[in-house]
Amino acid sequence: MKRISALAFLLLWASGVQAQEKWTLLQCIERAHDKNITIQQAYIQINTAANNKQGAFANLFPNLDFDAGYFWNFGFNIDPVTNLPTTANRQTSSFNLNSNWVLFDGFQNINQLARARIDYTGALYNLEAIRNDITINVTNAYIQALLNKELLRVAEDQVRVTKLQEARLSKLVQAGSLPQGDLYQIQAQLARNEQSLVAAQNNLRLSLLVLGQLILVDDYKNFDIAEPVTELPISEYLMLDPEDIFQQAVSVQPIIKQRQLQVESAGTDVKIARGAYAPSLVLIGRINTNYSNQIPLFEPFLTEPSLIGFTASGEGVFNTPGLSVRPTGETKAFNAQWNDNVNQLVGLSLRIPIYSRLQIRNNVRRASLSLRSADLNLEQTRQDLRQTIQRAHADAQGAKNSYDAAVKAVKSSTEAFEYAQKRFEVGAINQVEFETARNNLTQAESEKARTKYEFTFRIKVLEFYINNQVTF
Repeated sequence: MKRISALAFLLLWASGVQAQEKWTLLQCIERAHDKNITIQQAYIQINTAANNKQGAFANLFPNLDFDAGYFWNFGFNIDPVTNLPTTANRQTSSFNLNSNWVLFDGFQNINQLARARIDYTGALYNLEAIRNDITINVTNAYIQALLNKELLRVAEDQVRVTKLQEARLSKLVQAGSLPQGDLYQIQAQLARNEQSLVAAQNNLRLSLLVLGQLILVDDYKNFDIAEPVTELPISEYLMLDPEDIFQQAVSVQPIIKQRQLQVESAGTDVKIARGAYAPSLVLIGRINTNYSNQIPLFEPFLTEPSLIGFTASGEGVFNTPGLSVRPTGETKAFNAQWNDNVNQLVGLSLRIPIYSRLQIRNNVRRASLSLRSADLNLEQTRQDLRQTIQRAHADAQGAKNSYDAAVKAVKSSTEAFEYAQKRFEVGAINQVEFETARNNLTQAESEKARTKYEFTFRIKVLEFYINNQVTF
């Protein structure tokens, strides 16, 4: 019984440890990449592009079709085997093996293959761009949760300190050293600190929920994140000019590469549309055979000599006996007709477009407009990236300045609070002044935590644009 209880305890303890597993940033990013629906759709687009590429490559080769049919004919018709008119009911069948090979079509097939290859590579870059967006969003949510954890610790520490202060004042009030009003003030301050603690707990719970929903975790209630040693990141990126960061980002960011490939694809579409102006040359090959149940079967026989005339002297002239055929009253067998009725054809088909009701011209114009649109999309993406980097650089610089100011504020507020605490202990200041000093310190510590994580995220954004990855 004791063994069973011990085993049950170990199982419960192990399940509790597993439930309380804390997620790292890397685990969160990998989870989001595995479960995100947009990424799964991007994989489908890649598979579609791969199929299109295979199809475009196969179009360079000849096709091969086989078709067969069996027919019942009634009334007046032309026998396809004998090519004679007849009114007899008959049954026919046909078998055809056809092949066409496009030898030249204005290089449309070649350009379609080139476009399919470009689109496939573009689909890969599109997937990478989506993964990057999700990485940034997860990193932002993760850092926000870390910030709320830090603010929660500040709130918990304030409640702890206030409770110690309340206990000390309570003893002093009971001893008659301080008035009852001072105890009421510290109790009111404790209530406010506990209210701030509840708000901090709610903010942390909400930020974890947002992160958990972003990465699609199954157990939201027990979801928690690990707290890495987040030293202040190196601000060497702030020494770089935003334009230099932009030039590096252009060479590594997949969204730029995707837009560039879209321009190439649109340019290939123009070539395909213009290829329709050129003549097309197709090699054609065909083998067919057919059958009819009205084909009579003949048999050979030797003809008898017969009188065909007389000579001048009155002698009779007879024809020479020979080999002839006569119907047997049966129809020719299917197998025999399959071999005898075989027909083969090889030829070239040339098509020269002369007037297409402006369809080719309009297709070329539409493709040219799409190319212009792709150029503008690329330029707009470059401008957006440049402006985003400029803002990110300015935000990082501002966050660094705010953090430096917050560090100074914490230092001065700590000194002011320690001085106020000493004066309060000797009765030189009242409770309100003491709480004001402590609130100033609390606000300074909270602002330091906020600016620290804000600066961390801004630097990570710059790092992402330069290296196309986020590390902790």
